Amino acid sequence: MKLNLDLVGEKMKLEPFTYDRDKVIFYALSVGATVNELDFIYEKNLQVLPTFAILPFMPGINRNQKNDKSNDNKRGHNPFCGR
Repeated sequence: MKLNLDLVGEKMKLEPFTYDRDKVIFYALSVGATVNELDFIYEKNLQVLPTFAILPFMPGINRNQKNDKSNDNKRGHNPFCGR
């Protein structure tokens, strides 16, 4: 994916972002957490990976891919934002 320099300096629209333990666990597993990191993948004493904080901003980064008909593999889809 190449950078769209037209977006530099553009203000992002703020949208509410909600999450639950399932999204936290799914994120941890998707970035490679294993049985050695039970605090990030098991409900008891669940902790959130610091990089989880980037997820609210993903729709803004991927918004131009939604209308791109040549992108049939849905690279812009963000399962964490319910879209």
